[in-house]
Amino acid sequence: MAAPSIFLGELTREQVREVAAHAVALLPVAAVEQHGPHLPIITDALLTEHIAAEAARRANESGARVLVAPLLPYGLSAHHRPFPGVLSLRLPTMLQILADVGESLILSGFRKLFILNGHGGNSDVIGAAAAELAAAHPAAVMAASYWTIAKEALAQDEETQQLPWIPGHAGAFETACVLALRPDLVDRDQLPGESAARSPRDGAVGSVPVHRHRWIHQIDGYTDVPALATAAAGQRALAIIAEAVAGALEQFARTSL
Repeated sequence: MAAPSIFLGELTREQVREVAAHAVALLPVAAVEQHGPHLPIITDALLTEHIAAEAARRANESGARVLVAPLLPYGLSAHHRPFPGVLSLRLPTMLQILADVGESLILSGFRKLFILNGHGGNSDVIGAAAAELAAAHPAAVMAASYWTIAKEALAQDEETQQLPWIPGHAGAFETACVLALRPDLVDRDQLPGESAARSPRDGAVGSVPVHRHRWIHQIDGYTDVPALATAAAGQRALAIIAEAVAGALEQFARTSL
């Protein structure tokens, strides 16, 4: 008998009814937006969907029950305009979508919901949505960006610590990951060899972290040096991230409500 699918969308309503109360619903969210002159506008969606599926597979192999909900591809991307290919939601719209989808999962029987983010512009809204859902329903809700979960592991790895900026935007990290997953989507003739942006997006004032918002068109639409990317570095980074996210899912699955 075939093992049950890890993808929520492949289950029937009766299968969902049977497993929901004992499973973690993993909701991946991303963005569709410009990624420099060399990467596809689905870059965030491509990476996040892969990481969610691979992390869920690993978590399930370790005994947790994790079901991956269909990806929410759109996010908050207005700061990428006026470049073309930016399909953005407004903040109230995205907050409402997350609230509605999250509530739908809870009403379907899930008592644990994990929102996994793959776009920097969504970082604040996923936390707000998680807080609202947890306050309104008898459920545990977590929200995190995949690079935050894997930050320490990526920093300690010899290969990935060579990537200038994780996650950055359309820089060496994301370019490496797309080279690993879909090399046919990378326009190698357009790979930038330098960038106007060379410092992390998150700055610091004294010892207090400060989140700085900037318009991406002011830094040419990409960060660091995309030409430094290799498929091997992308494969390594994706494996480290999937393992870290799987660990977070396993821990969440074990948590008592």
